[in-house]
Amino acid sequence: MNPYEMILGGPPSGEDQIRATAAKLRGADDRAILAMLSGDRVLAPVGAVQQRQTQTTARGLAKARQAAEELAARKQMQADDLKLRRQMNADQNQLSRDLADQTDRRLTLSAAEQRELMRGQYEQASLDRAATLEAQVLHWEAQNEIARDKDKAATAKAKEKLEKTSNDETRRLSSRLGDEGVTDLEAAVGIADRTVSKYFNPDTGERVSGDIPGYGAVDSTLPTALLGASGKELRNVLAGVRNRILNARSGAAVTEPETMRLAEELGTAMGQTEQEMIQAYVNVRKALAHVKGGIYAGFDPEVVRTYESRLGANAPRLAAPVIRGETGQRTSSGTSFEILP
Repeated sequence: MNPYEMILGGPPSGEDQIRATAAKLRGADDRAILAMLSGDRVLAPVGAVQQRQTQTTARGLAKARQAAEELAARKQMQADDLKLRRQMNADQNQLSRDLADQTDRRLTLSAAEQRELMRGQYEQASLDRAATLEAQVLHWEAQNEIARDKDKAATAKAKEKLEKTSNDETRRLSSRLGDEGVTDLEAAVGIADRTVSKYFNPDTGERVSGDIPGYGAVDSTLPTALLGASGKELRNVLAGVRNRILNARSGAAVTEPETMRLAEELGTAMGQTEQEMIQAYVNVRKALAHVKGGIYAGFDPEVVRTYESRLGANAPRLAAPVIRGETGQRTSSGTSFEILP
């Protein structure tokens, strides 16, 4: 029986059946994670969808089991109530029979004796019924207290487990972003955004001023030492972005040809125009957003929200779109950020 049949047929009952269902869900989740980590353009999106379906199925099974347990508790309380009512009716019937048996005896007694006897019988019956009802009420209260304690303990345990899982997943997401070079590159892009935004919109590439110091067909040929303060600042922040990309692509071993090729891709090579540099920078941000979005897609949205909230309001970040899969090529050292045309 697969997890979907388990949902249609009620929650699993019995430890073996619960273990089997959990094993199926873990197996499906492991396969989904392997598919996402493969980096394959087809398997990775399918793995992300499968993992979300597996998690949804697991939550559905948990809710179904909880609902079944609550229904069983309500049925037990209803059965106890019905049993009490039947007992009270039986007591009342027995009392009626006892009273009927005493009728003939009362006929032979004096009026005073009859009144005294009836008063004593009714008082005793009332005391018996009160004692029975009080005992039943105390029993119900004790059962309800036990049930509440169990619910509190189960809720606290579930909350603790959920918090631990969330913390573990948040740390895994943080490590993944760091391993892939997203964190460092995002920090460099955040710093560069504040500088380039003086000259053009980093999201759209739309210019907000005239010439861009340090770049263009003429200025790009000048050494950095001959530039003004604005040109030096702009070259420095773009060099920071370039270095993060080089590190993501090649690690510590960066060759001169790779450095020159990346300079051309970023539009910062000698002789390239200002517009080439602007478009290349916009494309870097797009590639970063896609890679980050691909990593986010492999985690529960609540984990992503927790990670973002822990960064703080002033932490550098680039908003990642909601997409499936990753943009970029997987290498032995991680994801290489490709500058898209």
